[in-house]
Amino acid sequence: MSHFTYLSIPCSGVDHESLAWSLEAVYVYSKNGVPCYSPILQYLPAVQKYELPSDYDFWRPMDEAIIRACGALHVIVPKDWEKLIVKSKAVNMETRFAHGLGKHVHVISLDRDDSKIHTDEAEIMDKLLYG
Repeated sequence: MSHFTYLSIPCSGVDHESLAWSLEAVYVYSKNGVPCYSPILQYLPAVQKYELPSDYDFWRPMDEAIIRACGALHVIVPKDWEKLIVKSKAVNMETRFAHGLGKHVHVISLDRDDSKIHTDEAEIMDKLLYG
């Protein structure tokens, strides 16, 4: 079993903020000794520089390959982003795919004012998994 965590966060329409929050999440996870992978940090700079497609359907096979290899998927919920998370096509598909593979899936609250990982917001998880 792999011991890294896939970090899922919405990107469409909020690229700059998504990049900042992804960086913040990687910082918090690294500070707490948790190996992680952020598709936004991996791909968004290439999308912006080389005009690659930003539609999730293009990135889905690559994301699914990484999700297959990870030990867990964490949905990162920045402060005040709850509605954006639930509406995100990518976050919904990644969450359901990971859950279908039997991966550990958790919703993580992230607040820039503290460098801790806060787990499981049940209401958001239910909406992601069951609509």
